[in-house]
Amino acid sequence: MIAASFSAGAGVWSTHFIGMLGYDPGIVIGYEARLTLFSLVIVILASAAAIALCRGATSPWMAATAGAILGLGVAAMHFSGMAGVQLPGSISWDRTLVIASVLIGCIVAAAAFVAFADRRLKYPNAVAATLMTAAIAGLHFTAMGAVEITPDVMSGAAEAGLPGLALAFGIASFMLAILGFALLALFADRMHRTNLALLKSEAAYRLLAENTTDIIIWSDLDTTHRYVSPAASAVLGYDPNVLVGIRPINLVHPDDFVSYQEVITSLVEGRVEQAVATHRYRHGGGRWLWIEASLKLTRDLDGNGPTGYVASLRDVAARKASEDALRLSEERLALALDSGSDGLWDWDVTTGATWFSDRWQIMLGYEPGEIEGHIRSWLALTHPADVANAQTLLADHVEGRTPLLECEYRVRTKDGTYTWVLARGKVVTRGASGSPLRIVGTHIDIAARKHAEQQREHLEQHPIRLGHMRRNLRRRDSGGIRLT
Repeated sequence: MIAASFSAGAGVWSTHFIGMLGYDPGIVIGYEARLTLFSLVIVILASAAAIALCRGATSPWMAATAGAILGLGVAAMHFSGMAGVQLPGSISWDRTLVIASVLIGCIVAAAAFVAFADRRLKYPNAVAATLMTAAIAGLHFTAMGAVEITPDVMSGAAEAGLPGLALAFGIASFMLAILGFALLALFADRMHRTNLALLKSEAAYRLLAENTTDIIIWSDLDTTHRYVSPAASAVLGYDPNVLVGIRPINLVHPDDFVSYQEVITSLVEGRVEQAVATHRYRHGGGRWLWIEASLKLTRDLDGNGPTGYVASLRDVAARKASEDALRLSEERLALALDSGSDGLWDWDVTTGATWFSDRWQIMLGYEPGEIEGHIRSWLALTHPADVANAQTLLADHVEGRTPLLECEYRVRTKDGTYTWVLARGKVVTRGASGSPLRIVGTHIDIAARKHAEQQREHLEQHPIRLGHMRRNLRRRDSGGIRLT
């Protein structure tokens, strides 16, 4: 900030002084060294104070105050510099123009600082620079217009001071040095800010990495670990420092290494940006743990070439055990159901997709998977005379008139004959509007029961013939005739 302030003050001072060097009153003039350098110190101090106040400004009034301070500094520099001018004659000032020049410098400079601090402007720097140029130019030319020089030919030549050409050359050399110093200072300031941002980012990352329950690992493209978070102690049972410098091949289960290597290769070769993989890792105590790793490729600052990857490792042993237990339970349930006499069906009402269990298909003489998994298969296999009744009973259940779907109907078997089944079903999922989304149920083979019922109905419809048969049997038994 000091370098920026010094270069700003020197720039303003040199602009004014070069303007004064270009001023030709028609007589020989010189410049007193102490007052000239004093004017430089004034504007540098004023610039430093203004910039410091502007950087800490929390309101437009503070920014305007900073601009006014700079305007006053420039005015002080101008008039103190003019006091160092040596010429054969006397200098007088137009008070009105002097006041006007100071007001112009302070007001316009204040507006420049307010514009600079207002981030709502589209181009605040350009606006501020334009206003600052107007402030300096307005103050300079108004102040120079206020000067009145009265020559005195009797006083002789001006006293030896700083010659104009030498002063101009000195100013130019001095300004080049100042500008070079300012550029170096700005570069150093930018580097300092960048380093601070990186340090803050790294501190935030470390705070997150060191306090999360997941293991955070940063690795090179060759998979060598460069950073391992403290969670490695709790999850894997290793000191993090022990894992730095090694490769995961030392931790991954041999049976999982091939699939693990495929994931890592796809990542480091840039074919994928991120991946999730679940493998077994060796715990420090010797046992194997199921670990889920979320991996993300890292690239250089330009976002081009990959530099490595970051991995987040989480212990999923409990989840894996639950998944295995659930899968085993489902396999046992499926085995039990398929081993029973009932066939199962699961109908997605929205899409029409229907799952028929192996037992359901075997009941009809088909091989498992031979029947298309869709509701149209049910319609195609159902006896045409039973479709309307089945649809009526289904509508009664879907619309809430019956708690359960129960329907007896005939289904065509693979050999073309029809067999009787009892379908039981229930809506298990409904949409927000109450419409059915999923219905599950069973099919029970009731062919034998239907056959018995039909025989009973036949016998009940022919009671006379049944009595005649019974009398014949009794007569034969009384005559000693044996039935074989």
